[in-house]
Amino acid sequence: MIEDQGQRLTIEDEKRKLLDRVASGDVSPEEGRRILDDLVSDASGDVPLERRRVRQVRVVRTTANAEIVGDAAIREVIAVGADASRRDGDTLVIDGFHGNGDADGDGDGARLRLHRRDHRLSRADNGESLRVRMNPNLPLEVEGRAGSVRVRDVMGPIRCAALAGSTSIEGFVGPLNVSLNAGSIRLRGRLDRGHSTVSCGAGSILINLEAGSSVRVSTRSASAHVRMDGRKEGHEWVIGDGRATLVIETTTGSIRLTSDAPF
Repeated sequence: MIEDQGQRLTIEDEKRKLLDRVASGDVSPEEGRRILDDLVSDASGDVPLERRRVRQVRVVRTTANAEIVGDAAIREVIAVGADASRRDGDTLVIDGFHGNGDADGDGDGARLRLHRRDHRLSRADNGESLRVRMNPNLPLEVEGRAGSVRVRDVMGPIRCAALAGSTSIEGFVGPLNVSLNAGSIRLRGRLDRGHSTVSCGAGSILINLEAGSSVRVSTRSASAHVRMDGRKEGHEWVIGDGRATLVIETTTGSIRLTSDAPF
């Protein structure tokens, strides 16, 4: 009985977090309903928390280059070149340190496949860098020190943070939170809901907003060169109806935003 009560409390906590994410625009109402249906389905059966469906992917790396691709054919996650993987609640955490399959630099670059039934990861072929294929609707977090990160066709919310290197994200449709101390940020996709932030302490930021975007953009910069598409309204640039919000920050460097959407 104590376990059942604890499980119900956990489910209710997850429901409240989901409602908060829908209210903030991080999750669309349609996606929220799908996740809620999954929560109810999990709660109705005898399913331990650690075996429930993965609802978020977090990639943690040090200097490894990482390529992450959304693939509708993947139910959850397949990783190549990962050192380890673990569950943290409903989040699958993938560790990729040096991109060679071993934190000490002498590993075999093993391929890890997540099994739906018990969330066990099996090893397969060798790989040179960290490559992840994931369900495109899952939220994604990427953390790292240096190197390059390339993300493509991930539709859920994306948070990407690094100290130095390059970050490239293409095909996004959900809110973004991208931060980089020094280097370059390249983004191409659609924004029409929620709040997004992009920051680079020193370097360049290039953003192309695709057709269908509807966003109100503001910039914060000490000495950067700024060029923006969009109609000017006060201290902001507006594209489409301005439903979403985007804040771009840099201390020094350049900011360039182009839009395929009308403004």
